[in-house]
Amino acid sequence: MQTHFDDEGVATYKKTVVENGVLKTMLYDLFHKRFGCTVSGYINARRVERSMELLKNTDKSITQVLYECGFESEQSFHRAFRRMSAMTPGEYRRKNTSK
Repeated sequence: MQTHFDDEGVATYKKTVVENGVLKTMLYDLFHKRFGCTVSGYINARRVERSMELLKNTDKSITQVLYECGFESEQSFHRAFRRMSAMTPGEYRRKNTSK
């Protein structure tokens, strides 16, 4: 389940649900019981974790990182990042790089 959750990955997930005839609400309920969060919450957490790696280990701009990790806007990226880390992506980079 821990793959790259870009638009293609999300589309594949949705396609799998339809092809297998799984009721969306049933799948969401099972997912929540197994992982303790919603599907979108899980996907955003994996995206934020990946963005943290990129911010710490590359010189890519924050904008490059957010799009590479599958976020569609700066606002949604900053909101998800702050929710998980209690800091902005810029603050995280400054605190976690030795440059």
